[in-house]
Amino acid sequence: MKIFLDDLRHAPDSTWIVARSYVEFIDLVRKSHDITHLSFDHDLGEDVPTGLDAAKFFIDRAMDLPETVQSLQIVNIHSANPPGAANIRGLFLSAQKHGIIPEDVVIT
Repeated sequence: MKIFLDDLRHAPDSTWIVARSYVEFIDLVRKSHDITHLSFDHDLGEDVPTGLDAAKFFIDRAMDLPETVQSLQIVNIHSANPPGAANIRGLFLSAQKHGIIPEDVVIT
């Protein structure tokens, strides 16, 4: 499964499932153990959880349930918010450094 988290943009193609909010993202992650691709936007609207919050949820879940990342191949951050994108990227790189995310996962 490929999950594209963004409140406005369209996914790159029809192979992606779009989550328009933090809540939709959480629901998709909880229902699947075959996530291969993730793509994050940071800003998901006013006064709502961000893509960084979604990334934190994903990392926390991976710590509790390592099978969450067993199929993961690519994590992409497509946000137009440079500090937000850097925070999401840094979170995943740190998780990878600490063995939560497999070493062979590409983080872009």
